[in-house]
Amino acid sequence: MSFINKQGYWISENGWRMCDTAELDYTAVPGTSFNLGVRKGAPNIILKAAIARLHREVEPMITSQIGCYTGTNSMPNSNHNSATAFDYNWNKHPYQEWGTWGANRAKVDRIVADFRGILEFGGNWTSPRDEMHFELHFAEGHAGTEQLATDLRNGLWGIWAPGQAPEPGAPSTPIPDGYLQIGSEGDQVRKLQVGMNKVFPNYRAMPLDEDGIFGPMTEAAVTEFQQRSLIGADGIVGPETKARLATYGIVLDGASAPTSPPAVPPAFVYPSTDEMTKQLWEQAFGPQAKGWPDLFGKLADGSRGKYTVEAIADLHADAGL
Repeated sequence: MSFINKQGYWISENGWRMCDTAELDYTAVPGTSFNLGVRKGAPNIILKAAIARLHREVEPMITSQIGCYTGTNSMPNSNHNSATAFDYNWNKHPYQEWGTWGANRAKVDRIVADFRGILEFGGNWTSPRDEMHFELHFAEGHAGTEQLATDLRNGLWGIWAPGQAPEPGAPSTPIPDGYLQIGSEGDQVRKLQVGMNKVFPNYRAMPLDEDGIFGPMTEAAVTEFQQRSLIGADGIVGPETKARLATYGIVLDGASAPTSPPAVPPAFVYPSTDEMTKQLWEQAFGPQAKGWPDLFGKLADGSRGKYTVEAIADLHADAGL
């Protein structure tokens, strides 16, 4: 057997078929001698690459505290039941505890960001909070997931094949001075988070943790703000985004608070009662109430007015219509 119904489910929460141990790949995590059973194919390539980077760049793995596949689970449709999730050093990062990565949290966020949205981190959840947990975000067959696995096989980050390894602890793209993005930390990030929680509480990523660490949830909130503001949506807080945030009272370094409120489009103003009465009267009785001889009656010579309904009727009659 391989794909099965497990605890009443054929599909796990992230959209992968439930499986048994026949569907696991027990090869070692790259760069280590630790053999771990992970779902064959793209999940094996991607999740073991994530473990390898956490081990190499953040904190060494404790092999007795690394797990992927479960035969049964307290959450019946758990992604562990489809072998598409792993827990990392679970005693160091207990379930429902916050801040367990300490100063290393920014490194974890950088790694997660490098995985193109395909790797989801339980530390970004609010309920439940699960800082040991990492999983595939998209359902089975997702093209981006397969492409990332292909790139990893071909040497991305030098994990599965020779290639350029990321510098430990460094963001993939240098952060320009004054910009805020994944990997940024400090008071400016905290000010951004506090301000966005206050002004935009209904955004999908809210509430943000006000921890001064620019992680994926802060990036998601910034992206939504940019989309709603009709500016470039890249999740990076640069000069244009800072200027737009300042109009909402979120004033970061390099931006200035507006000196006057934004212009309000003029509202429609209804005419006065006298003006409306005049307009209705003239519609009924013609300009200056002189009547509509050219519209409703014949002229002095017996012909009909140029634009009258009756004239059109005469034309139809003459044409035999």
